[in-house]
Amino acid sequence: MKTMRFLLVLVAAASLALTACSKSEAEDKNKTDKAEVSATNGVATEKEKNKVDEIKAVPVEVTTIKPGVISAYVLATSSIETEEAVDIYPQVSGIAVKLLAEEGRYVRKGEVLLEVDEREYKLREEAAKVNYEREKSNHARAKSMFEKNLMSASEFDVANFNLEQARIEWEQAKLTLDYCRIKTPISGFVSERTVKLGDRLLTSTKIYSIVNPDLLLAKIHLTERDALRAKAGQNAKVLSEALPGEEFHGVVDRISPVVDPSSGMVKVTIRVSDRQRLLKPGMFVNVQLMTDTKDNAALIPKKAVIYDDNRQFVYVVRNDTLALKVPLQPGYTDRDNIEAVSGVGLGDTIIVVGHNAMKDSTRVKIAEAKI
Repeated sequence: MKTMRFLLVLVAAASLALTACSKSEAEDKNKTDKAEVSATNGVATEKEKNKVDEIKAVPVEVTTIKPGVISAYVLATSSIETEEAVDIYPQVSGIAVKLLAEEGRYVRKGEVLLEVDEREYKLREEAAKVNYEREKSNHARAKSMFEKNLMSASEFDVANFNLEQARIEWEQAKLTLDYCRIKTPISGFVSERTVKLGDRLLTSTKIYSIVNPDLLLAKIHLTERDALRAKAGQNAKVLSEALPGEEFHGVVDRISPVVDPSSGMVKVTIRVSDRQRLLKPGMFVNVQLMTDTKDNAALIPKKAVIYDDNRQFVYVVRNDTLALKVPLQPGYTDRDNIEAVSGVGLGDTIIVVGHNAMKDSTRVKIAEAKI
């Protein structure tokens, strides 16, 4: 009986031990599983956070500030003129019998533009020639007589005078006859013809206008302060709204030595080069007179600059992810770029696209880097 009771106690103790071991193993496994789940959730949370940050980042395009050449300009307006332009008037009156040049045609210096009926002037020339020949014969006889002491010195002087007068009258008649063929005094284009065939011309009748498009000028008027910065030989840019995309080179040709007392302005004449002959006299133009040049300026594209409360800013990208709004102190400016005097410098990465509505310290994602 005692032996039986001992066996029962032993079996019960073994059962309790097995139960305790199973429970401990289950608890250990449960802790391990929880640890693994916790670690897995941590990794997932970090990835999700990065993914969210990436989604929130604003895509932008950037460029790097590099050195370049930029100039300062004085701006003015003008109209194109030509150095050589002439209105032509006849030097004799008469009927226009030949029109030899039309508007738009290029003519060379000395070329005949129009002919006047010359018959009357031809007769005058022939009469003057006959008179000269007669006086020439008279002078020959007078000279012979004077050499033989058959004529006084005063009488011979009269013969000399008559011969010279006849010669001058003949030369004048030939010149007048030549005036019947009206010629251009300069080379250029016929800009205007104001007569028709058969018109009676007077010496006060304008018949043609000729302009030389190869010698173009733009006259600008500057304040006294700006005029002090202008020098002969300075370069200028000439632009016309009628010719978008075209830029013409100009050079300061002369500067007036006086100030206009009525306006307080100084006239500066710029010679304009136009080999393609696109500019026309009378065309309105904008003139940019170059007064200074910097060779290694930090240049920022104009599209990178934003304006806020009359101030200029750019967005600088740090660590390829963070955009900082930085105030810009601008210097010289041209059509495409602005010089950065302070705020940013060479080598900085700035945003050129995607920053118009951006706030300071915005996370960004560089979509495409443009150099």
